[in-house]
Formats: sequence, structure tokens, C-alpha cells
Amino acid sequence: TLLWQEDGPWDIWVLDNSTNDETKNIIGKFFPQVHYIDNRVDRKPMANLRKLREFAQTPYSLTLHDDDLLAPNYLKNALKILNTYPNINGIFAKLKLFHGNRFPFTVKYSNGTKHWLINTKPEFALSFWDLPSCTWTGSIIKSDLYKNMPAEELYKFFGRIHDWPMLIETVGECPICIFTDSYVYYRIHGASDTRDNNTGISLNQFKNWVNYYKKFVNENPKLQKVYNKYIYDRCCIVYKYHLANKEKQKCKNIEEFLKQENLL
Repeated sequence: TLLWQEDGPWDIWVLDNSTNDETKNIIGKFFPQVHYIDNRVDRKPMANLRKLREFAQTPYSLTLHDDDLLAPNYLKNALKILNTYPNINGIFAKLKLFHGNRFPFTVKYSNGTKHWLINTKPEFALSFWDLPSCTWTGSIIKSDLYKNMPAEELYKFFGRIHDWPMLIETVGECPICIFTDSYVYYRIHGASDTRDNNTGISLNQFKNWVNYYKKFVNENPKLQKVYNKYIYDRCCIVYKYHLANKEKQKCKNIEEFLKQENLL
């Protein structure tokens, strides 16, 4: 779906940190116009994000995870946004979800450039609770912001649920826009969920995550209503899919935990 874009992209780089030659062979055989970067020697978390900081050279860069898809007119309309707001830090889009290997038969066009314009860091932080969710995949961000992206520190602090804080910290003090149309097809699959003791997050990382958003609420009391409205449901999802099994033994009731930790 990158090659199907009506306008751009000018360069496509595949960053490969897999454990086999499948990606390398497919790129070499079928997609000679795509740059392939063998990043398999780096087996640590954030391997490809570290490499991304090195290869993001154009004024803006798009990140697309390997199993997600884009509507064919996404970049065409994103360029209109860049020409409207020449100093914008990032562009994001709503998601359409699909599950497992049930890829859509058609990736449909979305309509126009209608969007939310977000001007402050707290507003962006709370948009993840209040607006239809955007995520790292499909994001278009100023390349120089990637250079100082605190990926490793945030991963250590939050574990696998670092994505939203990383986006917020990377784009800094905004402005950013979020398309109101769903330009990104986002795959949900079981293998991406943790639920084990090796990759699941700890209760402390979970608490760090919730406190991260709470600080933005404390800076702006008007956001308290948004926070209280959405946090419990979102925390239940994170608790179910990302908390390590051994940590769940310590926390039998998520609502009680949130109250005890003064997170609601």
C-alpha cells in the first residue's frame, strides 16, 4: 500500500530485524525499487526505531508497521496538510481495525483532509483517550524529531505500552493534526499481545503509564472529565492484554488497584 500511493513516497526503506531471510529475499526478488536494511544483528527491543533515527533524512518521515495498510490517497492528502501547516510536527490518522490474517480485499479511499488540529502537548496526550485512537503506524513526523526520540528510556519505563508516550514526547509541543477519516488499516493479532512473564509489563510499568497521563490532567483541570471518562476502560484493556501473568497474581482487581494507587 506504500507503492500504491497516489503521491509519493519518494524513498521506501525496509528495516528488517526478523530472524530469517524471508523479507530480504522478497524485497530482492519483487521490489528492487525498495531499499532494504538488514538490521538483524540488533536483537534488542527498539532495534528498528534506533535504525530509523539514522535513515530519516527527508524533512518528514512516515513509519508503517509491516502488517498494517494505508488508504491509497493518504500521502496525497497528508501533503495538503503539510502545505497548509508548513511547521507542523506530525500527522496522524484514525484507524480501521482488522483481525488476524483477514486482510481487507479492498483498501478504500478516504475522504478529504478534514482533521483535528492539536496545539499543545497535554491536549495531544489526552486525545488518545478522547478522540478515535491514532498510533505510531502511519504517522508522519518531522525527521529531525526522530533524532532525539527517547525510545530506549521510555521502553524501560513503560515496557511494551510505551507507544503513546513515545509519540507524545517525540512531537513535543505540537502542533499536530489527526485526520478524522480512517486512513490506516491496523492489524490486531494474538502474537502481538504479551500475557506472559517474559514480555508482559510489570505493575510498576503499568502505574508509570497511568501516572504519565494523569500529570497532564493535573496541569489542566478541564481535562479531568475526559480522563475520568476513559481511563478505566483503557486500563482494563492494558491489564488484560499486556500485564505479565505473574503480575496479575499480585493484582486481582484492576479497579481496586487504580483506587489504591490514586489513579482514578
